[in-house]
Amino acid sequence: MGDAKVVSSWPYGLYWNGIMLRIGSCLALLVFWTNLILAQNATDAPVDSSAYFTSLRDRFSVFAQGMVKLNEIELRDAHRDAPLRYKPNSNFNVGFGCNYRWIGLGLAFRLGVINNDDQLYGKTEGLDLQTDMFTSRFLLTGSLQSYKGYYWENVDTYQNAWNTSDSVPIRPDIETFASGVNFFYALNHTKFSLKAVYRGTDWQFRTAGSWLVGGQASTFSMHADIPLVPASLAYYYPDFDSLVSVNTLNLGVNGGYSQTWVLRRYLYFNATLIVGLSLQSATAQDLNGSELLGEVHVSGKSHLRMSLGYNKATSYAGIMLVVDNSRVRSESNSDLLYKYGKVRLFYGVHF
Repeated sequence: MGDAKVVSSWPYGLYWNGIMLRIGSCLALLVFWTNLILAQNATDAPVDSSAYFTSLRDRFSVFAQGMVKLNEIELRDAHRDAPLRYKPNSNFNVGFGCNYRWIGLGLAFRLGVINNDDQLYGKTEGLDLQTDMFTSRFLLTGSLQSYKGYYWENVDTYQNAWNTSDSVPIRPDIETFASGVNFFYALNHTKFSLKAVYRGTDWQFRTAGSWLVGGQASTFSMHADIPLVPASLAYYYPDFDSLVSVNTLNLGVNGGYSQTWVLRRYLYFNATLIVGLSLQSATAQDLNGSELLGEVHVSGKSHLRMSLGYNKATSYAGIMLVVDNSRVRSESNSDLLYKYGKVRLFYGVHF
C-alpha cells in the first residue's frame, strides 16, 4: 500500500451499537405512528373515489430527518468476484426542513457525539450536496460531491487474517470530485406520484406505477498520490495497476420503471430502477503521467431508489435509499465504478 496508514484498535463495536440504537429508535417511532394511523378512522379520505393520489402541495409541512450520505469507489475485474473498494468516513447527520408548494428546504448537521470514529477510518474532508426537484410530471436530481480522505473498506476480502474492527488501511491522499444531473419524465403521471414517497407533498393511496424516461449528464475525477491498486493486487487490474488519476465526462439517455404498492391507503413501498447509456470521454494517468486511458466510448449507468413508510393528509414518515452508479470502462476486463447516494429517515407534519 505504499504510504497507506494503518490505525490501531478502538471500541468500534460500541460506536456501531450506538448508531444502530438510534436508527432502531427511529424505526420504532415509525411503527408506532403507523399503528396509530391504522387504528383510527380515515377522516381525511379523498373525495374523488377514482383518483390514485391527491396533492398536498398547498399545505405547509415541516419534517425532522436523519441521514447518512453514501460514497464509494470500486475497481472490478471480470476474473474476480470481489471488487477493490474505497469509502470516505461518512457521518450520521440529523436535521429538519419544510415544504410549501414547489419550494422545499432541508438541513442536516453532523453530531460529534455519534461521529467520533476518525481513529479507525481516518478524517474525511468534503462537501456532499444532493437535491431532488419534483413536479407532477418530472423529477430532476442534482449532485455535487468533493471528498478527500478514503479507507480500504474490504481489505479483509483480500487478506483473510485482517480484522477490520481493529484497523483499516487509510488513504488520506485520495481525492474525488463529482457532479451530475438526472432528468426523468413519468409517463403515467395522472395516477402515479414520486413526490408522495420521496418528498411527502402528495399522498398516494392506491397502487400504481409508471415508466420513466429522460437524460443525464455527469463528471467524475479522482486523484491520488500513490496507485489506487496495492502492488500485491496489480496483476488482477492490468489496465489500472498504476492508476493515480481519472477524469470523465458523460452525456446520455436513461429509462426505467417505478412502482408504488399501497396497503390500506396509508402504508406504501416504492421501488425505482433506471438504467442508462452515455457517451463517455475518459482519461486516466499513472504516477509518471503516462496515459492509461484516453478514449470516447459508450458506458452504462444505473439509478436505484427504494422507500418504505406511510403517508396521509396530516403526516408522513418513512425510510428511503438512493444509489447512483456510474462506470468508467477500460479496453479489457477492468472497470472503475463511482457510487453515491443516501439513506434517509424522516417524519413530517402537514398544516
